[in-house]
Amino acid sequence: MDVPVDPALSANVHGQLVALNARHRAVESLVGDYLVCLRTCQDTAVRNMQLRKEADELRDEVLEKQSRLEALARRAARAQQLERVEARLEEATTERDGLRQKVSELESQLGEATASNENLTSQNEEYQAQVATCEENIAQLKADAESLSERLKQQEVSTAIAVEELESHRGRAAGWEKQVEKLSRENGELLRRIQEMAAEQMKKLQEVMDLEEAVVQREAKVGRMERQVTIEREYESSKVGGFALGPLGSLFPPQVRHRPPSTAKDKHRRRLFDAVDAIDKDRGNGKVVAILTDVIKALNDKQKPAEDSDFEIVASEEGRPPVAEQEVVVPRAAFRGASHKGGCTSLAYSPNGMLLATGGMDKVVSTWYPPTRLRQNDLKAFDSVMDVAFTCNGEHVLGGGVDKSVLVWQALSGRQRHTLRGHTRGVNCVVCSPADPTRAISSGEDRAIISWDLARGQQLASLCPNSQVCAVCYTISHDTIMSGHMDGTIRLWDLRASKIVLDKTQVHSNMIVSLQRLESGKVLSAGKDNCLKLWDLSQSKVLAEFWARDFQIGTIGAMGKCRCSVCCSPDERFIVAGTTAGTLTVWDTKEPSAAKKVQVLRTPHHREPVVGCAWGRQGDMASCDKAGVVVFWRDVPVE
Repeated sequence: MDVPVDPALSANVHGQLVALNARHRAVESLVGDYLVCLRTCQDTAVRNMQLRKEADELRDEVLEKQSRLEALARRAARAQQLERVEARLEEATTERDGLRQKVSELESQLGEATASNENLTSQNEEYQAQVATCEENIAQLKADAESLSERLKQQEVSTAIAVEELESHRGRAAGWEKQVEKLSRENGELLRRIQEMAAEQMKKLQEVMDLEEAVVQREAKVGRMERQVTIEREYESSKVGGFALGPLGSLFPPQVRHRPPSTAKDKHRRRLFDAVDAIDKDRGNGKVVAILTDVIKALNDKQKPAEDSDFEIVASEEGRPPVAEQEVVVPRAAFRGASHKGGCTSLAYSPNGMLLATGGMDKVVSTWYPPTRLRQNDLKAFDSVMDVAFTCNGEHVLGGGVDKSVLVWQALSGRQRHTLRGHTRGVNCVVCSPADPTRAISSGEDRAIISWDLARGQQLASLCPNSQVCAVCYTISHDTIMSGHMDGTIRLWDLRASKIVLDKTQVHSNMIVSLQRLESGKVLSAGKDNCLKLWDLSQSKVLAEFWARDFQIGTIGAMGKCRCSVCCSPDERFIVAGTTAGTLTVWDTKEPSAAKKVQVLRTPHHREPVVGCAWGRQGDMASCDKAGVVVFWRDVPVE
């Protein structure tokens, strides 16, 4: 049912409700702000709790660090106390040692005093015994004095008698003095005769020594006669139109070596033997010099020598076709020579190929005449010889070795010229200048390269690389040299400025064991990596490499000191190297596959690694091995 409502009451209630709603909204905003503040207070309380916790943790950490600092301070104090205690302990130890030393000295003094006391006691006892003995002796002497006084009276009487006898003896003594003078004169005469006899014995002894020397000279003469017979056989077996001069062939060009007319055959041979005999006796400043001077003068002037030279220079006839140069072939016939005891280290031909020099561990440099495979001279060194070389004119041979020196000998007479000293360790390589016979270089285990003046026997320059030098050689100019090192590096040096011109590292993967200069100016290098390389120094590059399957290069020397000798034919076509199998490997440079197609020379004479080989001007070749065997290879046409 509808209740009547008063509009005024309704309006009043509506106004009250509106007022209450406005108040409620204000309270709602206050409640919201309160709630926000309440949440902020709660967050603040949580944050305060966290901060209190962190403060507690920091307080605990501070307390812990303070305790640690106190512990460290206590430790530092203890350490200081310990140091002071140690210092006091050291002082106490020093005092104790001093006290011990004093105690030992006192004990030694006490022992000495005890010993001296004992000695004095024993001496006192001895003195007392001596005193007793002296008292007994005094009593005995008193008794003896009484008896002597009685004897003295008797002696006075006998003295008067003795004076008379003395006067008579003086007369006799004068006669005896005269006899002594006579005997002295006779003794002097006897001594003089003994001296004369001794002089005669010395003369006889000198005659015996002269006879022994004559016997030695006779044996040397027999040896020279044997060599002369060898030369005569070579002369008789020489080719038609050829005259083999043996060791003297180096002094004459090929156009001189012609057989003289048959009517003058004996005369020519006799004069040649006289020249050889004069050189062997080292008196080649007379007859032999006159002969050879005339021949060489005639060669230079293209005239005939004097009539007393007994040699004829045969010039080429007009219209005769020139002789074609004979193609070089690989020598295959092997002939064994004598051996070096302990091993042969190196070998080298003279520039004309008529002499061969070998060096060995037996402290000897031997010179050979290759056509007969006979030794000409054995040159004595101070120690093992590691390398040999000839000067460019063939007059001298050089040898360097373990004794830190380079020795220079005359090639024909074997006479020693110089002993070049400058290395502080052993010499491992010796090379002579290809253009100047008075220049040579050597390298040693002391990392030094020294240039020598052979005319004066003096050192010209010294180079000091920063690595071990294993091999050296001259290049196109005699003022520029090449060195090979243990680390596989090759360097070019200017001797005038003593500086490096070119430095190529890792040319070989292992140490370089040989460097050989060819006549064309190229250089052949060999490394322990079993590879050979041909160098063109004008372009500073490698022209070709030579290797082979199962090829291992033969070397001699301890680890780090290995070396060997490789060679090339005179026309630079063939390259030869020794192997550890006792064979020789030959490469043909004209073959397109030179690194793969090789020839192998075998001989039963080589049973040890071949460490050196050399190719002579006459077409023959020589090789040597670790056992000291020297093998000569002759030219044989290849079928």
